[in-house]
Amino acid sequence: MDYAKAEAKQAARERFTGLWAAITVPFDAAGAIDETALRADLDRLTGDLAIDGIFSGGVMSEFWALSGAERHRLTEVVVERARGRCPVLAHTGQRAVAARWLQGRARQIDNIASIKAWAGLAGMSGGPVRPPLVSLTAAERAALAADLAAAGLPAGA
Repeated sequence: MDYAKAEAKQAARERFTGLWAAITVPFDAAGAIDETALRADLDRLTGDLAIDGIFSGGVMSEFWALSGAERHRLTEVVVERARGRCPVLAHTGQRAVAARWLQGRARQIDNIASIKAWAGLAGMSGGPVRPPLVSLTAAERAALAADLAAAGLPAGA
């Protein structure tokens, strides 16, 4: 995708159409991702329900409760199961609190860039990048946008 920031909303409207499901993540008794149940859920969504796309790893998927390795595995399973049936978007946000985000911005941007690069290799159709679940000042938002741009990542409004 190569378009200007001002064109992003229209590009998304053209590319991501129809009914999308924000999936939940089933866990087993030990607290690990239940991949068998996840695959069954995905088969129902992409089969019987014929959804047009899947949003994975966001709030509905309890991203804050998953380790980086679990988030990667979640996306791998979702992309593998949805391949040829519908596109997949995977959440790339971080669970950092404001102070940690601002003190370790470079590391956080590296984490987002890593997730984005890895997800592309996994076959993901795209993924939103968002700041942590905190309020940032205008100066902090500008610094975040500059960091994302320096890492080659798009920064939305």
